[in-house]
Amino acid sequence: MLKNLMILLILGLLSFQTEKPFSESAFEVLVKQFAQTYPQIGIVNFEFDYRNNFKNIPSLAKLAQQKNDLLSYQNRLQSIDYQRLKRKNKIQYAHLEYELKFHLRRIDLEEKFRRAGLESAPEGGLSRLPDARDWFRYYAQRYTSLDLSPEELEQYGYAEIARCQTEIKKIQQELGFAQDSLGFYQHINQAQFYYTQLDSIFLAYQRIDNQVRKHLPKLFEVTDIPPVGVQTWQGAGPQTPPGYYNPAEEDSGEKPTFYFNFSSQKHNKRVIDWLYIHEAIPGHHYQFSLRQRQLNESPLMPMFLYAGNFEGWGAYVEYLGADLGLYQNPYTRLGKWEWDLVRSLRVVLDVGIHYRGWDKAQALAFWRQNIANQDDIAEREVNRCFNWTGQVLSYKIGAWKIEQFLQKRRQNQGKKFDIRQFHADFLGFGQMPLAVIERFIND
Repeated sequence: MLKNLMILLILGLLSFQTEKPFSESAFEVLVKQFAQTYPQIGIVNFEFDYRNNFKNIPSLAKLAQQKNDLLSYQNRLQSIDYQRLKRKNKIQYAHLEYELKFHLRRIDLEEKFRRAGLESAPEGGLSRLPDARDWFRYYAQRYTSLDLSPEELEQYGYAEIARCQTEIKKIQQELGFAQDSLGFYQHINQAQFYYTQLDSIFLAYQRIDNQVRKHLPKLFEVTDIPPVGVQTWQGAGPQTPPGYYNPAEEDSGEKPTFYFNFSSQKHNKRVIDWLYIHEAIPGHHYQFSLRQRQLNESPLMPMFLYAGNFEGWGAYVEYLGADLGLYQNPYTRLGKWEWDLVRSLRVVLDVGIHYRGWDKAQALAFWRQNIANQDDIAEREVNRCFNWTGQVLSYKIGAWKIEQFLQKRRQNQGKKFDIRQFHADFLGFGQMPLAVIERFIND
């Protein structure tokens, strides 16, 4: 009996001696120090064009210094007892852990690149690099904040292409052109389906804004969203997208504004519903309005933006249009699926170019085989995939992941599922990697 007590006492002492020292405040100090010293680590700003990023790869000496700094923070982070942190700090821990691992992954690739004596990336995409698969996965993670293989991305892209084509065919049949594709596209290209007067466009977007705000409480808890301006995109041309959103810097005096492309002096009526949803409410303007209220919640929050998060959100909410009082005719529904098809095809193009080694002729041929009535933007979109490696993945892959979060919540909660609460919970994370959100949104 005495022997057993002695054994238990010794084991207790050993566990006490090996237990990590714990201090919630020590972790919070670590996060603040990382935020303060991050600019000094010397991480070069990431650019859209992959070729510029390769030109900007630091020397081996600078990469070694970056690695030492990051490993120092990683070691300090690992000394924290994660399990004893409050939930809010567990999320911050996971966020910091993600950033450290991501940049250490980047440094490993860049060191190999420098040691190989390379100075710049090859033209024609990442597939020409010795470590093409690793580089592509890195770029895919850069834009989606998820670690997915090229095969997973490609498979999803092909499935979404088929889904969009099926939905477009249904609308073609609904409009009376089931066996007449040529007649269908001649019909929707008629002048009556385009705005040519700016006053009419502004009125249309005002009507959409009113309609969306009216239905917003059905899907969202927060409805006091400030006004968003709508303006033409000065300097836009045939090679620029349909629109973009400028959130405006806090205290800049500027108004958050959604800009649309009117360079051809006409605006497609089919795009106005999904474009407003994506760029304004409940898309980018809605999300970034909430972000302004979250910037003080963590020292990490103002430091990073994740395209898979905000572009994924913008693409995800496009599917909510009918519940927001939009997509009330087959033409605006068609417009949503036409652009969804473009985004889906981009996923396969990105993998094809940067992993499979497609050249431009192959990429354009794939476009023309799968997308009708949009040859005018084929060159623009293919060039975008060649030059902005991974960027096009952020929309569809981000939306896909958010949809997975939603379906898991719905499956877990059954009749108790509340979509308003789900949206509030997702947006409550702010600008955080989707890989981190996945760990906590349904815990």
